[in-house]
Amino acid sequence: MGRYDLTLLKEPEFNEQNYYEGGYTTEIPSMEVTISVNQSLDDRAPEVTEFLSNYETSSEITSEVLAYMEENDVDEREAAKYFFDEY
Repeated sequence: MGRYDLTLLKEPEFNEQNYYEGGYTTEIPSMEVTISVNQSLDDRAPEVTEFLSNYETSSEITSEVLAYMEENDVDEREAAKYFFDEY
């Protein structure tokens, strides 16, 4: 990931039985990620829960930020600032 141009491999469509019992021989389907917070967070930091409610990302964005980190020799804090400025 990051600065490398990767090629998505073509694999057979996901089949649960073949995947789990056949040695991972099919693609893995996209998965939703659930963002959870403590119930009191909305009272303490409503701007954070609003941000998290609207948050979306992709593997492309992740790759771009990882590439930024490597190309600019920055730590995760600087990469986070870059992410918020760009996206």
